[in-house]
This record gives sequence, structure tokens and C-alpha cells, in this order.
Amino acid sequence: MMSKQDIFELAVKLFGIYCFILFLQFLMAIGAAFSMETSEFVSNVTLYRISFCTMPLIYLIVSLLLVFKGRAIAHMLAGGKAEIVPAKEAGVPPYARLSFWIILIGIFYFISSASKLVSDAIAFPITHTGIFWWSRFLSQALILVLSLVFIFGSKTVEHIVQGKPAQGS
Repeated sequence: MMSKQDIFELAVKLFGIYCFILFLQFLMAIGAAFSMETSEFVSNVTLYRISFCTMPLIYLIVSLLLVFKGRAIAHMLAGGKAEIVPAKEAGVPPYARLSFWIILIGIFYFISSASKLVSDAIAFPITHTGIFWWSRFLSQALILVLSLVFIFGSKTVEHIVQGKPAQGS
């Protein structure tokens, strides 16, 4: 049985992974900001670029905080109560394991990024001019690769998120 703190920790770490995926999606915004040289709508290009970079950086910082400090955050959310309930891996249902949820996130982002990549590939002959298209395409390709890592390497990702050495080590 999972304790309240275990459930909070699972939710916090999953949200951290979600924020990391959002960071990858916002890399396109950075490419767009740096591809623009001048515009009649923007008076200060440097400030415009800085403003575009802040959101992805915030997502990155939040994701790292949630993933690597998730236990402490979950302890705070659970009211500081230390409910330690030992659970054996064999007796825990699949949905109670972090790796199960990592696979689900991987499947969701695989479908999302694959559809965007197919759409971009079809539009390539028309829209491939400029760094904006390439930054969008590369950020979606990176998300696709990461989703495959989540799907096929969920146990390894689980060990990294939990700060445990891999089983083979």
C-alpha cells in the first residue's frame, strides 16, 4: 500500500517530467527569437530575445527541482508526516510504480511529437526557410527521441529520478 507521501512524491516527480517536456517544446521559441533580426513590431530585439528565453528556463528549473527534490516536496505536501510503509516490488500493482507512469508519458508525447513531425515533413518543401522551422523540427525530434527513451527505458528513468543506482550496477 502506498502512503500519502508516496502518492505525493509520484505526482510531484511526474509533474517534473512533464515540465521538462514543456521545456523541450519551448526550445522552438528560443529558435524563433534568435531568427528574428528586426521587426516593425519589436522595438528592442535584445529584450525580446531575453523574454523568450525566460519561460523555457523557468520550465527547466522547475522540472529539475521537482524531479530531484520531489521527496522533500512530497514530505512538505503530506504535512511533514513520515509514513514509512515498506512495499515489496512484487506486491505493488503496476499503476503504483513510477515506471508505469513514465511509459504513459512517453506514449503521450510519442503520439504528439510524431504527428507534428509528420506534418512538418509534409510541409517541408514550402516552409523550410529559416531557423524557426528547423528549431521547431529539431525540438519535436528531440521530444520524439525522449519519448522513446521513456517508453523503452522506463526502469532506467525511474532509477535516475529516484536517485538510485541502476539494477545492473
